[in-house]
Amino acid sequence: MKKRSKNERKKNEKKKNKAKRKLKEKQKRKQQLDRRIFAGQAGRKVLRDEVYHPRSLRSKAEVVTIDSVRPGEEDDCLCGSRLKFGDCCASRLHEGSKAMTTTYRLLDNNQQEAALLWCRVHLCWYILCHRAHTVPRLKMSEPIAGEILTIDIEALNENLRCLNHCYRVTGQGESFPHVLDAMDGVVMDQRWADKLMLFRALWWELEKNDPIQAAQCIAEIDVDACNDADVLAKYVTLHASQLPFDERVKLMERVCELTDEQEIKLQFRCLIGISYFLVCEKEKAIELITSAVDRYRLLLEEDRSLFGDHLFANALFMLGSMQDSDELVAESEKCFANFLGPERATTLTPFAKGDYLMHVGRCKAFLGDHPGAIEQYDKSLSIYDQPLARIYKAEALVSRGELDAGRELLENINREAISLEERHDYAMARTMLAVATQLEKDIENAKHALKAFETSEPLWTRQRDKWLITLLETVPTANAGWIVKMIRRLNRYAILQPNIFGLGINLNNVLEDITQRGE
Repeated sequence: MKKRSKNERKKNEKKKNKAKRKLKEKQKRKQQLDRRIFAGQAGRKVLRDEVYHPRSLRSKAEVVTIDSVRPGEEDDCLCGSRLKFGDCCASRLHEGSKAMTTTYRLLDNNQQEAALLWCRVHLCWYILCHRAHTVPRLKMSEPIAGEILTIDIEALNENLRCLNHCYRVTGQGESFPHVLDAMDGVVMDQRWADKLMLFRALWWELEKNDPIQAAQCIAEIDVDACNDADVLAKYVTLHASQLPFDERVKLMERVCELTDEQEIKLQFRCLIGISYFLVCEKEKAIELITSAVDRYRLLLEEDRSLFGDHLFANALFMLGSMQDSDELVAESEKCFANFLGPERATTLTPFAKGDYLMHVGRCKAFLGDHPGAIEQYDKSLSIYDQPLARIYKAEALVSRGELDAGRELLENINREAISLEERHDYAMARTMLAVATQLEKDIENAKHALKAFETSEPLWTRQRDKWLITLLETVPTANAGWIVKMIRRLNRYAILQPNIFGLGINLNNVLEDITQRGE
């Protein structure tokens, strides 16, 4: 009886600790969502108090209330809903200052439609505050007006981010450009125009999966004058392949200097390292990525984030494969596995869960545990079927000696549906099969896959040409030791998928691809 009681107490204590961890992580996520917009409102209130109350700072501009600048009942609502003001935000405008708190509470309770309405109210209210309080001071060229304007731009930007999220989670993402049209000219400042270009680029990238149109939306940014880390980050990620090496690295360095977010610093420090690696400056790349990883590793827990931990795990694997380090890859495997642990408060999307299982498998394959890798790939594919997991499973099957099964898996992959980076991995898998079987048909298929992989990056070009030469020189009498050596090399090639680090991925909404709200 005593023993059972003691076990029950331990079990209950474990449940309590798990609940506490979940609550702590939930509160942390909420704080991350709140902090910018509430900081903007708080800063605006402090500045407003300085303007209205101290006699020495009293505004020379005429005091205007938001009621005096509100639209007519039959005018279009300022929030971009395409409804009349009287049918949209008018009746709730008096609660506008608290509307964002209500929005987040509703989102936490999975009441997305209601959250959308309150987010619109806050946006409408803040636009009227800007018109009533900031614009008159700008016209009077008051010194404090510039500070209030900066706060308004950031607060409206955060409001628009939240509204964008609400449109997406309620299945109304197609209508968000109407909101952006309504936001044109709301703030007469180039910084606001740049942010709207960023939102338009993100819409084309996420809703339409059209990176070319997204790049065009943000192409007019004056990168020399712009000091917005988010805007520059999206510009360089969408235009990376067209930018000369020096210009690409310079812009990435500026993003690192301008941002205060540690995960973005890690992201772009790694991207700078990748850029050097792709032009075959391996030692410089390793030095830069090692520095980025070490800096993130030393951060306090409260300074880390889910996205940062995601990048950290990928960086460890990439660095491990560059240096052929089992130790770094084993650490990477542990990081990926941590995302899947039951103690995690975060709820993963099927894609994210499948992706993390796939990466655990990739680490096991690097370390030579091919049966364990196959097990992880099967789990991944049962949750979310993605071509890359099939490619990696085929490699593991070949490494394990199940050549026919590996070939069958590769032949059933739709090559038209895979990305540039995945075509690289597909070519490597075909090469591994050809090296293992020494069959003329497999060798020809591998050559075809390598030749079909078009790239302008010097490293990938060199790697492709190296394996083409290897296959051209391969003869059926190749000894078993040579085959084993070549397969081990192929198992340990560096995964150079820059999209892991944000090239082509929306930084602002990446967590929506990793997590889903609710427990």
